[in-house]
Amino acid sequence: MSNASLVNFAAGEISPKTRGRFDITSYNSSCRKLENFIPDVQGPARYRPGFKRLIGTYNGVLTRKIQFCVSSTLSYMLEFTPGYLRVFLNGVVVQTGIATPYVTAGDLENICATYNSTIMYLVCAKYAPRVLVRSAAGVFSLVVLPRVHDPFGTSVTTEEVTTVSSVSRTDKCVVAVASATGLDGAYGYITDLTGVDELEERLVKFKLLTGTSFYILDPATGDYINTSGAAAKYSSGGKVNTVALTSFNDACNIIGIQRGSVTIITWRTGDNPSSGDLANLYYFEGIEGTTELNGQMYSLTDTTDDAEVHPRSILRTVSNGDVDSSTWGAYESGGYALRNRDLPRTAAFYETRLVMGGTMLRPGTIFGSRATGEFSC
Repeated sequence: MSNASLVNFAAGEISPKTRGRFDITSYNSSCRKLENFIPDVQGPARYRPGFKRLIGTYNGVLTRKIQFCVSSTLSYMLEFTPGYLRVFLNGVVVQTGIATPYVTAGDLENICATYNSTIMYLVCAKYAPRVLVRSAAGVFSLVVLPRVHDPFGTSVTTEEVTTVSSVSRTDKCVVAVASATGLDGAYGYITDLTGVDELEERLVKFKLLTGTSFYILDPATGDYINTSGAAAKYSSGGKVNTVALTSFNDACNIIGIQRGSVTIITWRTGDNPSSGDLANLYYFEGIEGTTELNGQMYSLTDTTDDAEVHPRSILRTVSNGDVDSSTWGAYESGGYALRNRDLPRTAAFYETRLVMGGTMLRPGTIFGSRATGEFSC
């Protein structure tokens, strides 16, 4: 059987899922791959025109380009290079000099962007979420996302803070505990309850009623939690754990590791971590060579800068002891340290809601902003 000649390419390339759909109109006017051609509406395909070099990338390095469509008639192109952002409109640079925290090739690759009208949200698991705001034609600013009841940046104390004595089934639930120390105004959750199972591991805020009795509030709305409809009344058990809401922090990028009985970390200029506070444990990841550090948490103590004025820190254990890295592998490249491992790595808009998710601590969890109007939840 002879092959039929194809003279109509108006439908262009189609999905592999439609290759057996000879019953649809576009089947005989489409193709599996159309490379270096442009299909015309009338049917023929013409050679694409040559590309024109408009301008080199900033500092001549590889870039990550992200489109920002403000409207159906206005679209910008964002050029991300290490630590820098330029904005293009119709092939012309309209704004330069926008500093960004994304300084490595991996950072640029892992940027996830989503936008709604004149605001773009940028997330990357190593850094606090950013908002790129268009305030005027060709005028943009990059700011840290304001925190309003967001679920990120939490670190949970695993030790038991106190125990539960009783839980009421009322429209304003009251929890009595063995010790009230540090609970008033704190965030936390309750585990190991027998009865009132609806409260199990639910994030709440404690509000002092009197003595060792506390109202529990919804941390997002501030409303009293209603347990009057609980399936079973409290009978026994209950442990209270507090949750400390920490500030956002960006990753500190490593450029060198000095091994020995005392381990010294050298950071990229501008990435000086908070040092000397044993409560600030840093999580290490992405290191090549000295892989013994990956997945570990240590404290840091300031030491003198190196000859090129890069900040340096001494690696410390939780008990403030020096870390002996004499037998560790030699440092090669990469790596970072960060306090907050609960930052989102993905973002998207779903109808009227901003959805984020994929943190290091909760990789399979997504979080949505409150819906508008009567659909609020």
